[in-house]
Amino acid sequence: MSKNFKAKYFTIMKTIFVILNGINLPYHVIEYVIDKAKTNSCEIFALFLKGSSESPKGYVYPSDLGATATLTSEADGIKADEKIISQNMKIVRIWLTLKKFPTGRK
Repeated sequence: MSKNFKAKYFTIMKTIFVILNGINLPYHVIEYVIDKAKTNSCEIFALFLKGSSESPKGYVYPSDLGATATLTSEADGIKADEKIISQNMKIVRIWLTLKKFPTGRK
């Protein structure tokens, strides 16, 4: 073997892959995934989805009523949805930190 040879070691870690509705974040699913990942020494990969066709009528939450007064176009609605998804991603990252689960981000 050459003196210049350096062995490379790769740690293969189990991963839990979870697909989430980015708008209506299922908190019980996040809690379950964190507990399973901690118990089984897994990392977590979360994919936050945004529906391509949201229902234009009806309200999911009463707090959405305020947004109807300021949203003037479909583009405004899309931006509002993307902001909610971004905020939900931050919430999950904070949740992981509070549970002392490494997030890989600083």
